[in-house]
Amino acid sequence: MAKIKAISVKDADLYIWEEFVKLAAREGRSASELIMDWVRDYIHRHSKNPAVPLDTWVTNPHYTLFPTLGEPPDWRKLTEWPRSKLAELRDNAKAYYELSDQLMKWSNIHELEHKPSGIRDKYCPYCRGEG
Repeated sequence: MAKIKAISVKDADLYIWEEFVKLAAREGRSASELIMDWVRDYIHRHSKNPAVPLDTWVTNPHYTLFPTLGEPPDWRKLTEWPRSKLAELRDNAKAYYELSDQLMKWSNIHELEHKPSGIRDKYCPYCRGEG
């Protein structure tokens, strides 16, 4: 059995709602079906989102979710992290290092060999971006 739930639509947006209902009906679906599809998709995509409430930074000014790679490492920011998060940070940092190192090598090859001779290598990530 379905339960009736209400949503609010501002007066200025009422025409959008009416158009939505018409388009849904034209496609043989109800507005409720489409909304529930969107809600399911939203939950699927965001339920594992490790979002941290902003007040965490207010109550603990030293709190760090994950440092950015643009800042130098600071062990003091990581001392309260669980081992699993430290391992995740280590593994991600290593993967970024390896990817950056490989891209720098490709960039050198691209600048020194591909560009001057007009060669386009299908495996070169920089050649693929030119066109």
